[in-house]
Amino acid sequence: YATVRQRLQRIIRLALLQPEKAARLGVAPPAGVLLYGPSGCGKTMLIKEAVSAASVRVISVGGQLFSKYFGETERTIRRLFRAARRNAPCVLFLDEIDALGVRRDMGDGSHGESAGGVRERVLSTLLNEMDGVTGKSAVLVMACTNRPDRVDDALLRPGRLDHLLYVDIPNREERHAILQAHSSQVKGFQADLDTAAQQTDGFTCAGLAQLIRESALQAVREDTASNGVLTQHVEQALSAVSVSARAGTSQATMRIYDRFRQQRE
Repeated sequence: YATVRQRLQRIIRLALLQPEKAARLGVAPPAGVLLYGPSGCGKTMLIKEAVSAASVRVISVGGQLFSKYFGETERTIRRLFRAARRNAPCVLFLDEIDALGVRRDMGDGSHGESAGGVRERVLSTLLNEMDGVTGKSAVLVMACTNRPDRVDDALLRPGRLDHLLYVDIPNREERHAILQAHSSQVKGFQADLDTAAQQTDGFTCAGLAQLIRESALQAVREDTASNGVLTQHVEQALSAVSVSARAGTSQATMRIYDRFRQQRE
């Protein structure tokens, strides 16, 4: 996670805070970033941390932006980009970008204008707006997806979402750091985090946070909260959350990530 975080911070600095460095070399600053990987692995968290560290404004929107009403989604997209330009330097964060920029060859089984035509117009509007801020408006577009294979190729061309960062399931060292961060917010947490990190292979960031919450609740249920959260409470919590806390990503989806990385990075 440290590598992804550092790359995000460098991209934000170069795009929004120090664009003159790129200008001196005669190149355009970064235009956009796509984070992709399994659900629950901290993509949104990493973006929010990087934006906060850079102290720049951020406008966030999720996949719910897509509207069933004629022309409404396109109008909303244009309003968002106008707001980002007014608030520059600014990050425009599009979560679940595959809901807005789905590949044009991936139909949903519907017929006529109601499906394909709407998505085509939405994608066209998004592409036009992204081209309108590239390299000249101090606006950086950042996006996340669990399914990079569903994102239209046009969004991934140079000058758009041209920096691709894979966010994997955390390894042991990263799990320890995540557990440490969450447990530090629990009063009297005394459990052995080294053991917990070893026992949580396959856990997502969200799953690790859930484990800490459940450990604290175990202590409360036993009426031993006054003694703090102990290793035994973490072990009990592991039994309760182990299935839901692990990445529910199929091997087929993991192969999609591997192919995408080989083709794009």
